[in-house]
Amino acid sequence: MFKNRQSGDISSATTGQIGANIRITGKIDADEAIGFGGEMDGDISADEVTVTDTASINGQITARSAIIAGTVIGDITADRLVILSTAVVKGSLHYTTIQIETGAQVEGQFNQKSQPAISGKPDITDDE
Repeated sequence: MFKNRQSGDISSATTGQIGANIRITGKIDADEAIGFGGEMDGDISADEVTVTDTASINGQITARSAIIAGTVIGDITADRLVILSTAVVKGSLHYTTIQIETGAQVEGQFNQKSQPAISGKPDITDDE
């Protein structure tokens, strides 16, 4: 389920993969990249979050970088937010940069942050 790449590869980091047939109720808090393909009722906080097209999340996502291809019902806070054409997103979006592909279904409030976070996680203290 988790794989550790060779330490000599500077682009590599430990990545948690959660498959399409996994259901989680609770919270994920990680300082690494998470690939999520299952169902979740709860929040995800990680350095990088990839929500695959098989995923359905009912909760908040907080990440430095988030790529959304599945369904997210809840707020997303990310310095870099990419919403792919297969995504369905309902909730407030807080981002420094955003990219939305044609075909994506997005419903909610857009809130651009002025600067990216200095630490690994986004600055979620910005008030609207």
